[in-house]
Amino acid sequence: MPPSLLVAASQFQFSSCLRRKLGRLLVPLVLAASPGMAAVTGNLYDLGNGNSAVVSPVNAQWVTFTAMEDGTVTEAQINNSTAPTGSPTLEVGLYAVDALGVPTGSALSSGTVTASATGWQTTALNYSLVKGTVYALRVSTTTVGASFPWRLNFASATNNVQPSGAVDTHWMRGFNNGAPSNGSQNVWILKTGTNQAIGQPYTVASNQNLGSNTLTIGERFRFDLPSTGENLLTSVSLKLNVSATPPANPLTIKLLDKNGLVLTTGSIDLSTAAAGVAYFNVGLAAAQELTAGEFYYLALYSNGSVSNSVAWSYASTTNDPLYQSATYQGVDAYAVSWGSQTNYSTAPSTDLSRDYFFQLNLDAVPEPSTWALVGLGLIAWMGMVRNQRFQKRK
Repeated sequence: MPPSLLVAASQFQFSSCLRRKLGRLLVPLVLAASPGMAAVTGNLYDLGNGNSAVVSPVNAQWVTFTAMEDGTVTEAQINNSTAPTGSPTLEVGLYAVDALGVPTGSALSSGTVTASATGWQTTALNYSLVKGTVYALRVSTTTVGASFPWRLNFASATNNVQPSGAVDTHWMRGFNNGAPSNGSQNVWILKTGTNQAIGQPYTVASNQNLGSNTLTIGERFRFDLPSTGENLLTSVSLKLNVSATPPANPLTIKLLDKNGLVLTTGSIDLSTAAAGVAYFNVGLAAAQELTAGEFYYLALYSNGSVSNSVAWSYASTTNDPLYQSATYQGVDAYAVSWGSQTNYSTAPSTDLSRDYFFQLNLDAVPEPSTWALVGLGLIAWMGMVRNQRFQKRK
């Protein structure tokens, strides 16, 4: 019997017994629902290659997109592959577009950022997008003699791996006042007040082999409380690539706090797993309540030599449901590795160029009243059992 039906049957049987024994007094027994795939966290994209589009005083760059939902943009993130020249002050603005998709009029919202190194450049914005409307994100500079290399991915056609998973004819880029082009998409992210995002991640998929029985690989992430309010972590789903010769030894996963303290653990045996890429659910020894906005680590290692028999997938693949519903976090989340399987207090090596695929499976934390009902139900049940035994002795 499926777990959901088993829960329903247990509740019905228990309530029926109480109705017969206690008349109209019903004491519900509340059982925890099986963990669901309720929330996704961690940014699941690679940062692209070394190609870039130059932003300079004579060359503004922009990208267009269609808002798939209503939402207030709070932040723009753009990424550069190489160091800027002359520390340019960048003007980053959100614009309406004309019939051709070219930015037009004054900025709907704008901000500035001074870029002096490689990586993500972030500026605050504040504008409410309207579903179905086309907008442009435009980057320019007036800093004389300076330039900014805005990182590209080299898509040859309109990229259909947007967070919505739908083809957008206005998912394009351009420069100055020229007509937009489908190719060579810029890497950028627009964050909204609900921690969702619109953006152009890179789309190459790859894997990280565990490699040895001394290495631990992992992911730093921030917990974004889902709209359902569920924050009790019961299991984790990992996207793993198993070779034709699966690992003989089980894998261990650990949830760590931001300081490397182990909060809970889980284990999975892949010795009979089929070869190929798939999601594997890892149950946790103890459920862990997560705090919204707090940072955590997931650590993964093998309990013996695994060679290249299993790898944790990173970046993104076409039509992957985790990718399409992910929360993008820029430099907040990234791949990490430790040289130990027991000591996580030392700062891990970081890799900002990738993030591993994973999903947090959440339940709601029971309210105190729920536990009180459970306790009351158990007391009533124990009383019923004692009464039955007493009747039998009579």
